[in-house]
Amino acid sequence: MNQLLKLILFVGLLGLWSNESQADLLYVANHATGSIAVYDADTGMLINPSFITGLIRPRGLAIDNGALYISDFGTGKVGKYDARTGAVINPALVSGVIFPDAVAVSDNVLYVANMDGREANLGKVRTFDATTGAVLNSLLISDLNFPVGLAVDGNKLFVLLYGDGRGSIGEYDAGTGIVLNSTFIPRVIEANGMVLSGRSLWVDWGTRAPDGAVYKYTVDPEHLAENPGTPPVIPALDRPTSIAVSGDNLYVAFFRDGTVRKYNARTGELLNDKLITTPPGAIGGMIVLTGDSPAMLPDAKGDPMMSTANQLVATVVSSMDYLILGTVLLLVLAVMGLFVIYRDRNPEEPVPEEPRRFHFPTPFYLGLLTLLLMIIALGGYFTFAKVIFTLDANIEGLKNPDGKPVVGSSPHGA
Repeated sequence: MNQLLKLILFVGLLGLWSNESQADLLYVANHATGSIAVYDADTGMLINPSFITGLIRPRGLAIDNGALYISDFGTGKVGKYDARTGAVINPALVSGVIFPDAVAVSDNVLYVANMDGREANLGKVRTFDATTGAVLNSLLISDLNFPVGLAVDGNKLFVLLYGDGRGSIGEYDAGTGIVLNSTFIPRVIEANGMVLSGRSLWVDWGTRAPDGAVYKYTVDPEHLAENPGTPPVIPALDRPTSIAVSGDNLYVAFFRDGTVRKYNARTGELLNDKLITTPPGAIGGMIVLTGDSPAMLPDAKGDPMMSTANQLVATVVSSMDYLILGTVLLLVLAVMGLFVIYRDRNPEEPVPEEPRRFHFPTPFYLGLLTLLLMIIALGGYFTFAKVIFTLDANIEGLKNPDGKPVVGSSPHGA
């Protein structure tokens, strides 16, 4: 009996640990505050409003081998940071690039799209060593009409062009820049973001409702004929400005109201219409890091959010689900305790005239009961603490470092 109860408790706690450690993290670039904020991609809980600071206009985000690459439209730099801690690896891995926008990383090659001015056809794609920042090709692709999205698929590079509002997606050789198909997708309208997930390119059409939408195009050579005339996955949107995809989850940021909405990527079903709320016009790029635990991230001051011991406790007891499971375990323990009481009773012993009072036959059961009660109590405490932290962090996230309210800005303004 002791071994069975220990197994039940161990499996339950292991399940809680696995559930928390697999949380996806959503990184969001904020134009207004010049920072990168980190959220729980499932719940929208603000984990750290100032994960990375000191930027001017962060735009493109890319993650590769545990490193987060950020293009800063305002400083002409691409910085490299530890994606788990926010620690600076090199704040100016690439510098001297005019208006850097989209970034992508593949096989230690950093691709950077930029615009050498505000006129049409001045856009370029350059490549750099993702470790040292050394220039590999200062002019991989040129004469582009406002490139705003990059995606690498093996030896192919897809470039999203904003154009004059009626852009396109081109296909190029990722190593040489040779044009493979300049009109791979010949028509996209006011597109702001592009993400490659699996064998699909996700693109937002950032126009006003009812023409704003999110489209999905295949890059599988055997199914390219499906792309022309493909219907939108999510139609009738009002100025979507950035997207991110992780598995079956699709995240869409909106320029007008500053929200990030969560959708089912397969069906287009709206799962949360206000997963994240920011000031209008503030969101730049977004990206998802899968399978990391929020407890490993530093807080706004750069300190670990909790000590190692408290991380374990919070991981086990930091949501209402844990309270429910703890209660279930407590009920299971009570039933087993009653079973042991009546199993151990001598059958020849006369039934007492007064009802037998409930008690545990060994100190082990009493100790286990105390442990489960502590789990429930601590679960309630940490759940309340996380609610207070989330409310406080969201309030602070609406202010600049000087305490003044932030001012929204256009995704494609300088």
